[in-house]
Amino acid sequence: MKTMSAPKRTRPPSGKSAGFTLLEAIVAIAIIGLTLLPLVSYISLASSQLQRSADANEQSIVTQSVLALMTPVNPLLEPDGQLPLDRDIKIAWKSETLVQPNTSALLGAGLAGYRLGFYKVHVTVSRADASEWFTFDLRKVGYDRFTSAFDPFTTLNKK
Repeated sequence: MKTMSAPKRTRPPSGKSAGFTLLEAIVAIAIIGLTLLPLVSYISLASSQLQRSADANEQSIVTQSVLALMTPVNPLLEPDGQLPLDRDIKIAWKSETLVQPNTSALLGAGLAGYRLGFYKVHVTVSRADASEWFTFDLRKVGYDRFTSAFDPFTTLNKK
């Protein structure tokens, strides 16, 4: 009777071993690294563009808020000043006269009882750490009511 015996395991021929050599592993890692390099570069670029986009969006929102806050500011009466926008952001402005305000009532031109001037208002937006964030210019009309009660119609009718 024949007995079955387990097959004999044979060793690979001398000098050859099963598996990867160190050189093969290094080459495989280098190839994987070279294929991942553009992907990592793309992710880094996308991240920086996303940050710039978020900063531009925040600046746009703050600009809209500053414009709303500057609407009631009269550059003839308040040529320069500052206001807090919130606890982290403040605005400052300085006006430059472009057209001098009229010194007397203008009959038939403009508003008869008002002094009007045209101004360029330079607005600076700063963060809480006092660093200037961004600036922009506005064109605004400055106005003030004349102190003397001048009624052009009664003056003309008395002639």
